[in-house]
Amino acid sequence: MSAHAEHGDSATPRSRPSRMMALSVGLFVIGMIAVAAVFVLFALGHTDLPVWLSVSAIGFTSVGFGSGLVTLVREARSL
Repeated sequence: MSAHAEHGDSATPRSRPSRMMALSVGLFVIGMIAVAAVFVLFALGHTDLPVWLSVSAIGFTSVGFGSGLVTLVREARSL
């Protein structure tokens, strides 16, 4: 019995996430920060929020999520 099997680890080492997945996660996180900023500013009574903030909240989150899904499917199919 190998050392990996004794600790419940798989026999194959885990690979690092691809750069595309890291970029996708980064874009999604930026978008979620923008969403949180929109909620906080609205809760503080600011009703006239900048358009760029709303667009970045929608855009970064959507692009990050979509590219993450595409990357995930492409990496899963390559196994």
